[in-house]
Amino acid sequence: MKFMLAIGIGRGHGTDEQKSIFNLGLCLSKEEVRWNEERARLEKKTAKLKAAVAWYKPNQWSRLREISEDRDQLEKTYGGWQIYAEKALNDLAARGGFPEKVTVDTEELLAWCHARGLKVNGKSCSQYASWLLKEKYKPDMA
Repeated sequence: MKFMLAIGIGRGHGTDEQKSIFNLGLCLSKEEVRWNEERARLEKKTAKLKAAVAWYKPNQWSRLREISEDRDQLEKTYGGWQIYAEKALNDLAARGGFPEKVTVDTEELLAWCHARGLKVNGKSCSQYASWLLKEKYKPDMA
């Protein structure tokens, strides 16, 4: 069984842990035993983890910033975002994950979001990338 995780590459707000793209949203107690159990469980899952990473087109970066409700969290330039995104990809791979770049067309993203009543933001971009990756690996039923 493969697990899929969509990752939005961008700068978050809050503590360092909240900014980490590897924070999987788990609510862990501060007890050391609980933390170690959860970490061991996640490390086992990570061996099977396929991570969809939204990868944008350079010529569509300004359009993405234009349509994103959280544009203030996006890098101002594609080059700035790309440096940050490449580092995040390498960090994920170093932790045992299997990141896969998923090319996102901005207008297709916008249409996908509108069809689902979603605003374009980091969360919906991640959901879209995950959906694209699932579609890519979906068995052909024809």
